This record gives sequence, C-alpha cells and structure tokens, in this order.
Amino acid sequence: SQHASVQKSQQYSLSVDLSNNGYWTQYCAAWIDWNNDGTFGSGEKLGESSINASTGTFSQTVTVPCSAGGGTTRMRVRAEYYAYGGSLDPCNYNYYFAGETEDYTVIILDSPRNIVSSNAFHPSTVDVNPGTNNVQMLGIRINAAGCGTMNLTNVTLSTSGTTSMSDVTNAKLYYTTTNV
Repeated sequence: SQHASVQKSQQYSLSVDLSNNGYWTQYCAAWIDWNNDGTFGSGEKLGESSINASTGTFSQTVTVPCSAGGGTTRMRVRAEYYAYGGSLDPCNYNYYFAGETEDYTVIILDSPRNIVSSNAFHPSTVDVNPGTNNVQMLGIRINAAGCGTMNLTNVTLSTSGTTSMSDVTNAKLYYTTTNV
C-alpha cells in the first residue's frame, strides 16, 4: 500500500497529475481525516481544483495541524468529470459522469517544540535602586516551533560590571506564553 509519514506543524506539497480527453471539465479534491474519526469533515478538505485541458496538475500545500490525531489515518483523493460546478464530496459519487477515488495511508508523527530563536532585552526605563521591589530588569523572548509542550529547565542569571549578584537578595521569575 502507498503511504506517507508527516509531522505535525510541518508543510508538505501534494500533487496529483490529471488527464482527460479535453472535452470535459475534470475536478480533483483531497481530504485527510485529521482527527481519525473515520469520516472526512468539512474542515479536512485540503483543496479542490479543475482542468479543462487534456492534462493538468492539482497542487496543494498542506500544513499538518497540531490538533491532528497521531498514528495512522487516511487521505482520500477524488477526480470526477463535470462534477456539477466542482463541489466534490469525499464520499458521494456522481453516477452520471466518470471519476476515480483513491485512498492512501498517512502516518501522523508528533513534532516536538524546538527553540527557533531567543533574545534577552532590558527595558529602557528601568532604574533599579537598593530597596526597589517588583521591577522587571530583564526580559527573555523565546520563539519556538512545533507542537506540544516545551520545558524550560534552566535560567542562569549573571552580572558583569559594577553589579554583584550578592546585591540581589530576592529574584522572581515570571512567564507569559503565546501559542503560535
């Protein structure tokens, strides 16, 4: 059987070569059962295209959603001549015209988060004097890609110049997150 392995949050190209006699419009669409519930829901349609010439290619860029279920699922590709305006359904076949349906196995793999970039910044208006409390002295922006969780296990603070770590008597670490 034909199959492909894909990772969550990654982009892939799908291409289907089509040919017909040039007299009919041929439509092509594809679906992936992302949630692996055995049906192709409306949000699982990858795209649809048509050709009027003798040959053509249905091309679609597919991004695997982080919400996709893991493991083995199906991709369905359908091509049909003159599909009444081209709104193909993943399961209902138009018996008045010719067409073809093929299913393929897709194996969805996790894509762990990884750090793409990070930078530290110092707010420009901070004036930290002895006895000052609850003032942000340092910010660290971390940009990550992938799906799932990522653990930040170590933050090291050091000083240089005239400031001594012995001057820091109480430090708090706060964090905020934004899922991208």
